[in-house]
Amino acid sequence: MGVILPGSESPADRTSKGKTRFYVRPSFGLTLFGPFVPASDCLPGLYGLTAFQLVSALGMFYAGRRIRFRQGFRFKLLKYATYATGTYLVFQSGLEIARLSLPHDPYFDDARRARLEAEARGERPSWWFGPLNWKPIPYKQYSAEMDRWITNAETSNGIGEHLEAVQASRNHTFTKMYAGIRELNKKKAAELLATDEYRNVTEETKSTRVKNLNLNNTYVRANIELGKVEINNEADFLLVWGQLEPWENFALETDISLRFIPQRTIHRPEDIVFLDPAPPVDEESEFVDSQYPEDSE
Repeated sequence: MGVILPGSESPADRTSKGKTRFYVRPSFGLTLFGPFVPASDCLPGLYGLTAFQLVSALGMFYAGRRIRFRQGFRFKLLKYATYATGTYLVFQSGLEIARLSLPHDPYFDDARRARLEAEARGERPSWWFGPLNWKPIPYKQYSAEMDRWITNAETSNGIGEHLEAVQASRNHTFTKMYAGIRELNKKKAAELLATDEYRNVTEETKSTRVKNLNLNNTYVRANIELGKVEINNEADFLLVWGQLEPWENFALETDISLRFIPQRTIHRPEDIVFLDPAPPVDEESEFVDSQYPEDSE
């Protein structure tokens, strides 16, 4: 269902008369509001309309009780119609509340995606309706995504239960070995920290000790040969750095080639091709003589 509205959208989103097609937002229990249903990601609007519909249903029940004391067939029919309308509104409100309570809603995801895409294009979508040219997904796609989500949830729960069963039935030999190795490592670490070398180590002296351990006095740093170049300002420095950038030179000097060599060769009968034997020497000589008659003479 679509409503034609004037707008300034792209030609692809317009009809032949230059008007934007507005699609009614999907809903389970707010169908009575028609095109005034908000987008599926506008939760305050959805909850507000659902509450309004539920309050209207309660008003219908209250009005039916007032009509109960009147006589006549017309008042009885009006009373039953009021009760039926209130019941229908309560049922519709329950459907919408049930949809809003679901942990996963494809309608919400689709509306949120359309709103973010419109904002990324520089548009300002409506807070209530979202992008005006947005076409919601059909109910068939909504049902398929819900079925996929339910299947994935059941599979995840089954995997979790299976893992718990496997862990409960697993032999704890390796677990005991791991616990023993861990306790041994803790004991060795405590003995090492109790020695004179590490007893006085604190947070203040740790950085100096680590720096001294990582310092290599025999390492000679490579120098950059500038030649007859003077660096008097920042522009000269950037020019020299661009010509002698170490990372670019490192990338040019680094060459990695990968070769994939199979471990074994499997010959199948259909892969073997028998080539014809080479032609005799006489035929080849005749062929050469025919190609070059001057040389043969």
